[in-house]
Amino acid sequence: MKNIHIEKVAIVGIGLIGGSIAMAMRKHLGSKVTILGLSSTSKKAQIAHKHNIIDRALTSLKDIPQDIDLVVLSTPIVTNIKLLKSLKKLTTSKQIIIDVGSTKEMICREAVKLDLRNFIGTHPMAGNETSGLGNADPDLFQNKPWIICPDSQTDKSKITFLKNFITSLGAKPFILNSKAHDRIAALSSHIFLIMSSILVNATSKNNWDKISQIASTGFKDTTRLASHSPNMKKEIILTNKMNIQKALKSLSAEIELFSSLLKDDEENKIMNYFQQAKSVRDDWLNKYSINT
Repeated sequence: MKNIHIEKVAIVGIGLIGGSIAMAMRKHLGSKVTILGLSSTSKKAQIAHKHNIIDRALTSLKDIPQDIDLVVLSTPIVTNIKLLKSLKKLTTSKQIIIDVGSTKEMICREAVKLDLRNFIGTHPMAGNETSGLGNADPDLFQNKPWIICPDSQTDKSKITFLKNFITSLGAKPFILNSKAHDRIAALSSHIFLIMSSILVNATSKNNWDKISQIASTGFKDTTRLASHSPNMKKEIILTNKMNIQKALKSLSAEIELFSSLLKDDEENKIMNYFQQAKSVRDDWLNKYSINT
């Protein structure tokens, strides 16, 4: 792990991700970093302070000190976007602002519009179906990809700083532009949020009283993401709508293809279809199981 010079960090939003970042910093960077926290409810910030997750609770963005090194936006996506305008007035070009939301193009575009050159969009590809500070985990980012989305105007020294910061928390930094990020995230992450909800809703409309009594690990594992925050999913979908629509079209085509195989009793082709999916997933697990 490379040495990183960082003394003071403000985390805006102390839920699952914000809280996990604070805990990971505490674990890996120790007491040399002062962690400040701001939450939508003062009670949550006080709880974080009581449990030594943060060093001090802030009451507003205006409380962020001028000697801050890094501001982490970990509120809902649309809220993060709205906060940029205020942070434009409260930070200097020497400080770094990042967000950790699941979509990047919209917030990065807003930062360019505001000429907020010290903002860099990021996305830790980590999390689970839970939410809230109570589920925060210092090891949440361990060996997980953490995407950095700079633009052509981003100071290279800031990118290097972020790479070192992310590595220090146990994650693996990757560079993507915001458009590529949202296109890939739609296929690798966002569509599964939708699919899990579709599966639950479709199943629950077919004799659910009986099904719910015998549904077991297959149902539980496949529908895990349906327990994600509905508001979070809504914001992800609405801020990446075009890419998700394309992903849904691709999914629909696969459903039609498989339906035709069933209709025509194509036994060998059905076997090959399952074998192809197994091979792709097994190969992915063998290469990247450290990320799962």
